[in-house]
Amino acid sequence: MGADRTLSPKGCKRLAHLRYAVVVGVAFLFLATAAAGGNGGAGAGPEGWWIYYPDHHSRAGYIVDHPIWALGPLEEKPVIIFIHRIGCSSCIWQEAGIHKALGDLGDEVAYVDILADNQHQKAWEVLVLYDPTGNPRLVPLTVYLTLVPGPEGSQVAWRSAVGHQGDGLIRSILDDAILLHARGSGGPDP
Repeated sequence: MGADRTLSPKGCKRLAHLRYAVVVGVAFLFLATAAAGGNGGAGAGPEGWWIYYPDHHSRAGYIVDHPIWALGPLEEKPVIIFIHRIGCSSCIWQEAGIHKALGDLGDEVAYVDILADNQHQKAWEVLVLYDPTGNPRLVPLTVYLTLVPGPEGSQVAWRSAVGHQGDGLIRSILDDAILLHARGSGGPDP
């Protein structure tokens, strides 16, 4: 019925190389996502927020010089900043997750959408400031800003993630941001 489907030694070698390349590629992707802070460097919850650049960042221990355009809306509510490109599949998935989470939250979060294809300078500014490793190179980058109580009043806390997170994690982070913002701005917990 069918032709003989055995592989020649050369075909077996090619298949072995292909399998090796797939395994190495998957491992690299996993490690790159983890190193890039794919989940923001910590799980959901108040402990996952940074005031200073985190230990795994190239500027560890330094405070972030947050842009004025991001601090304005932060006075009223948490801010989510999304850097993405046209045609990027991870960007499309992340954007869908963000919109789903924001749809549930209404006006409780300020959303800043930055298309890197059109807003090169602003996108680069955000990538340099908020890449979780300090080595800006990938989109999508999602940045979350909120206020937290500090020793001398409220202070800005942040976290960021490269890649697609899923709407469940996005929603969890935004819920934390809203709760922390209420505490950081002296308002009642939601």
